[in-house]
Amino acid sequence: MKMTRPGRAIAAIALASCSLSPLSSPAQTAGKTAGKATEKTGKPAQTVELVSGSWTMGCSPIGKNGALICQASQTVLTKKTRKTVVRMIVTPTGGKDGAKAFVLQVQLPHGVRIPAGVAVKVDAKQASALTIQTSAASGLFAGANLDETAIATLKQGKTMVISFETLEGRKLTIPASLDGFTAVFNKMN
Repeated sequence: MKMTRPGRAIAAIALASCSLSPLSSPAQTAGKTAGKATEKTGKPAQTVELVSGSWTMGCSPIGKNGALICQASQTVLTKKTRKTVVRMIVTPTGGKDGAKAFVLQVQLPHGVRIPAGVAVKVDAKQASALTIQTSAASGLFAGANLDETAIATLKQGKTMVISFETLEGRKLTIPASLDGFTAVFNKMN
């Protein structure tokens, strides 16, 4: 899977994603409509447009005009404590000549050994390095621009594996199902 080094746009997406509300469980949010105002803010509420397999498409208003930005995401939780281990987010960005482009952003827990880097691979394909972008209260963020080949690989794949090393030097590989990714991506696109 070939990914290109992200530019400034991915850093902006990283910061924007930090400020988006986390998705509730699909059962709780399915059926909410965009544009429905919340009582506290008077702004449109986040909405889940589609849940398919392990992936969810969520849309949130951004900017003063409230235009919706949608993203495909999956969160991998620990079995025992149900805490987030890894969250993968695919978000559209403005591409060249107005064409849509997409970025993959991965949220990792604190305690990642940064010099060891973060990598992603799909099935038996070659791993691609992700660029570490920022750290926030919710964890470390790494990402990459997705080209057409990378998107096709994700659509055809069965499992995405995120690998990184802890500060103690323990190598972790976190598998995430790609079941439902194609349906969610196609709806988002």
